[in-house]
Amino acid sequence: EDVIRVGNIFLNRYADSKFSADITNTIENAHYKSISSSYKSAMVSPLKERNDILDEVFDVFEVHHEYLTDGKLMQNAAEVKEQAKFEVVRTNFLQAQNAETKDKKKKYVETIQAYTDFINTYSDSKYNKEALKYYNASQKNIKKLSNG
Repeated sequence: EDVIRVGNIFLNRYADSKFSADITNTIENAHYKSISSSYKSAMVSPLKERNDILDEVFDVFEVHHEYLTDGKLMQNAAEVKEQAKFEVVRTNFLQAQNAETKDKKKKYVETIQAYTDFINTYSDSKYNKEALKYYNASQKNIKKLSNG
């Protein structure tokens, strides 16, 4: 955030500087790093907190992606968002497996909802096959829990 702020101050003051292109690239990289580091933080967070932090990844993406103009950085940021959306599915499933019996069904239902959201957003994702496994296992486990 500081890199972005200071870089923009520099560009506002010295728009014609020979360093403007370098500063602009540095700012854009900082925007991408904000997105990617938020995802990395989510993935090292405790399982029970992970979905809340993954929600923050989507917020950070919304704030920073509009400043990306480099095609590669735009693609990388979109891939981070897709991976984060998949991790919501996986995290819900893992939380369901670790939940107390009384909470399992709710978490499996949340896994199914997350899967549906993921597939509706990323119908051609490289994560679809794995996400489908979590979906199918969740349906199976809900049936088991409902049958006692």
